[in-house]
Amino acid sequence: MQPTLIESLNSMIAKNRAALEACDVAASRMHGVVPRYRVRELAADHLRRIDSLSGSVHELGGQPTRDKADLAVDRGELKSLDSDQHRLQALLQNESQLTEAYAQLLQGSPNLPAVERLVQRQYRRQRTASQWLRERVAQHAASA
Repeated sequence: MQPTLIESLNSMIAKNRAALEACDVAASRMHGVVPRYRVRELAADHLRRIDSLSGSVHELGGQPTRDKADLAVDRGELKSLDSDQHRLQALLQNESQLTEAYAQLLQGSPNLPAVERLVQRQYRRQRTASQWLRERVAQHAASA
């Protein structure tokens, strides 16, 4: 059975909540490879996405979820990683998974123009974040 638009948007909220938490954990443990403020900017992006998606869920008559979804690397795993390189790779896995989730949501293209524009905008921002992390991982690997 196809999920409803509200269920799909709530799924994205849950994924962004998990990504936000992962970014917060990584930022608190970074030691200089990437400035902490850059990882905190990623976290802030996730918070903005949660707010925007929650607004859309409300407009559609739903209740935004407070759940967190499972991503590739969870908070506990991130805490156990011993290097910035590993933390960056873990964040990249999560961000890539989230980018794919946005792409899948767009393929099921909501028939509401405002929601579709929101998802497209968030997808573009998510791709940019994933690309930035990919470049940092490659840059750090080359210098190691």
